[in-house]
Amino acid sequence: MIRTRRVVRRRQQRGWVMLTVLLVLLALGFVVTAFYTQSEDHLFMGNALGGYSMAAARAEAGAQFALAQIRSSNLNVGSLTVMCNDAPPADPYTACAANMLTNPNFPQPENPNPGLDLKMGGGLQYRYVVYKPNTILGANNTGVVLYTIRSTGYYGYSMTSPNLYTSEVEVTVEVGTANKFNCTSYDCS
Repeated sequence: MIRTRRVVRRRQQRGWVMLTVLLVLLALGFVVTAFYTQSEDHLFMGNALGGYSMAAARAEAGAQFALAQIRSSNLNVGSLTVMCNDAPPADPYTACAANMLTNPNFPQPENPNPGLDLKMGGGLQYRYVVYKPNTILGANNTGVVLYTIRSTGYYGYSMTSPNLYTSEVEVTVEVGTANKFNCTSYDCS
């Protein structure tokens, strides 16, 4: 009888391949998660900046509308005789309530198109106030016809909305008298 001897070889551990694959997948998962988080942050930042720029554009439109109303004599700034103390922290919308002109069409910001998307013109628009400022020249404001237009633009559907964006524009203008301008520079020819 022939005896055969069985040689038992010890197998080497091969689990390191599986471990390497799992570590590579884990690293890839971290990279994808970081990229996704960064894109979500950029998306949120883009939406927020878009809201702020829309509010700024609406505030600018309110100031331009008020200035156009003054130029066309639809807002009579001659009736403003008492100066308003608009030094911070005073809010001209409330501090100057006794002697100011507001938007005659909508004193409070209106929502003319509640069904439209905010970027399509829906939501709150703007409000403005025109008053005679006290903080520019102080007591030396006699004889100077300076007025301040403060306009607030909105991006949102209601004043109590937690994601309402606002922007303010303040313009100080000097209103002259009609047909009394004497041009002395070369720009008028």
